Amino acid sequence: TKDQDGNYTYYPWKIWNWPESIENLVKQWYSIQAVFNHMDQSAKLLGKKYSRVAALRSDVVYVLPLDIYDMGGLDRGSMVSELPDPIIDEKNQFPVVPYFALNPMNDRAICGPYEAVKVWATKRFQLLEEHKKLPKQRGQVMHPERFLDITVLPTIAYQTSVTHKFNPRFCFFRARADATIRITDCNYDKNKYFGSMDSTKLIELVEQASGVSCERRITSGSVRCFPQSQNVTASIH
Repeated sequence: TKDQDGNYTYYPWKIWNWPESIENLVKQWYSIQAVFNHMDQSAKLLGKKYSRVAALRSDVVYVLPLDIYDMGGLDRGSMVSELPDPIIDEKNQFPVVPYFALNPMNDRAICGPYEAVKVWATKRFQLLEEHKKLPKQRGQVMHPERFLDITVLPTIAYQTSVTHKFNPRFCFFRARADATIRITDCNYDKNKYFGSMDSTKLIELVEQASGVSCERRITSGSVRCFPQSQNVTASIH
């Protein structure tokens, strides 16, 4: 749909220049919702009830061990120079998001209490209509990170009386079909631990975590990696 000026109502035309991206975004939201609902249905068949849930991507490399009860304990703006020890959410209260790619919020993963993650995963289309009515959203309505930051996570906080936390250990690099891995993904101006690492150390993290061998040539923040049985370029460029 379009507004009275002929601009798209939902498409974030003030920020995005790729109209086809909206189709991928809608597919992503439906997929996240469908996976959560499938988990719910499977739990009922098995007679189980989940108290804590992690919504994680499978097309990434997790370079550090992930404990879904580790809440990190950071608020927005906290400066990180060394990774803190894990802080376990013993009472299962806090939703937790990664502490990188805050544009203005990381929309790539979450873990936390069942009810909190349920809102994150299944209420986006429902909340979108209310989000659209908020001030200054024209031309930015379906920008995913803004939507999570302004509407979805505050809704979770309102319903659970608990604000989300950031975990600097919640780090992963996106992997692509062409065998490239985005080793700069966890860089963030407040997270100096990853931002201060040189490319050699970042590549070593990938190799240790995934058992692959990576080229030492960096292109646009990415390296190509292959199973150990394949030959790769080992020289540094």
